[in-house]
Amino acid sequence: MKKRIIIVGAGYAGVMTARKLAKKFNQKSEYEIILIDEHPFFTYRTSLHEVATKRIEPSAVQFDLRQLFMHQKNVKIVTAHVETVNAVQHTVQTSVGNINYDKLIWAGGVEAKVDIPGGPSMDSLFGVWIKRRHCGYTLKKSFVKERLS
Repeated sequence: MKKRIIIVGAGYAGVMTARKLAKKFNQKSEYEIILIDEHPFFTYRTSLHEVATKRIEPSAVQFDLRQLFMHQKNVKIVTAHVETVNAVQHTVQTSVGNINYDKLIWAGGVEAKVDIPGGPSMDSLFGVWIKRRHCGYTLKKSFVKERLS
């Protein structure tokens, strides 16, 4: 039976850890790597401000986890919310059931609070997209107002 490594969190640290472990413990290894996150995608959050300013497109900062790991057969993606961890029984209770583990890596990350007046925060692709639309609308409105004056 394969030993199981669970990584909680598919942010930068979780994804990079899963990639390095997948490379180290290839398909022939006795290790199975399970990456758990609430979202089925990875967002490169440090570039979200560039999406807001239209310097890059949203597709440049958000990637489907299954596609990122499609060549690493020893990595399984679980889209679920982690509810509790039982360190004594070596189980992670998720919204889709309990998962046993031999090793646990917590890469839950942080919750960014980037509050800019005028709408949602810029800590998600959706929030950035709303800001991007708002800025475009405001600039167009300003330009029309200037031309009419």
